[in-house]
Amino acid sequence: MVVVLAGVITLQTMIGSAAADADRARVATGTGTGNLSVTDDAEAEAMRLLEGTPGLVGAYPIQRLAARPGTGGPVESLVAPCPVLERLFGTSGCVDGAVYVVAGSGVQPGSTMTVDETPFTVPAEAAPISPGTAGVAHGVGLAVTPAAASAQHLPDGGRMIELLLTPGETSALDRVRAALGPLGWQATAYSEDEYYGGGNDFLAAVDRLLYTGGLLGLVIAAVSLLVLLAGQLSERRRAFAAMHASGVPLPVLGRSLLWQNAIPLVFGVVVAVAVAIGTGALLVRLLGADISLHVDAGFIGVTAVTAVVLVFAVTGAALPALRAVTRVEALRAE
Repeated sequence: MVVVLAGVITLQTMIGSAAADADRARVATGTGTGNLSVTDDAEAEAMRLLEGTPGLVGAYPIQRLAARPGTGGPVESLVAPCPVLERLFGTSGCVDGAVYVVAGSGVQPGSTMTVDETPFTVPAEAAPISPGTAGVAHGVGLAVTPAAASAQHLPDGGRMIELLLTPGETSALDRVRAALGPLGWQATAYSEDEYYGGGNDFLAAVDRLLYTGGLLGLVIAAVSLLVLLAGQLSERRRAFAAMHASGVPLPVLGRSLLWQNAIPLVFGVVVAVAVAIGTGALLVRLLGADISLHVDAGFIGVTAVTAVVLVFAVTGAALPALRAVTRVEALRAE
């Protein structure tokens, strides 16, 4: 019971923390950004079809690259033109060739870091910017314009197309999709809520599966405990029958069974919860330095209470067997 409890709480802590981090990455409706997924051979045609689309301010190729500063945890490097940086981070006076460091990310001007395994020197004059609120800006520690990326030979990976829409114009994305209609499956436009919300839906489904699987695992453990308890009663039938014949009331013997299961269970639940939270914290740390630990007290409470209830139920189910081994006929047989 304790092992099952610790396992499901550890998994839920890790998945819940990832889901909470994904929630922070989602953006509110009306921020005016979106994403375009398009095949390589159709990218040029997609950009041509989008020209002049009402509600579309611009469509710009960007890159999201893994970066690791000299100190601190991993971050992402965003390679994007000035219009995108101005929309995402509110930069002003941006020129192609500029480099920006996101405040609080651990990236320092003048430092050397690796971007997608390529050495990159952050210019000493790199300006600080505030963290962006859009999903694509979540986790970014370094914002680089295309000219600066080319100057230091950053790899051409992690490409996507960022759509800048007129803020507050809810029909802009529908017009973009209509313009891309001739390309069919080769091009798909998403709002950022849709793009980053897909992962949330998956994590929510896994979370529901954990509830079901965790409770099922506890039930299976309870059945095993019932079999174990029946075996213990059979092994100690002579002692139980003798005690009952000597005047020990049956309720006292029943309570002894309850306590021998309840006391270890209480300690076991405390140990399971502590170990699960500690292990979950280590796993969350491995997922990313910017992911915060999220402990679902409701899930822990439900699983812990379920474990306690099942142990009491199993003990109650064993009482008829206790009556059977304490009958006078059973003592005569012994």
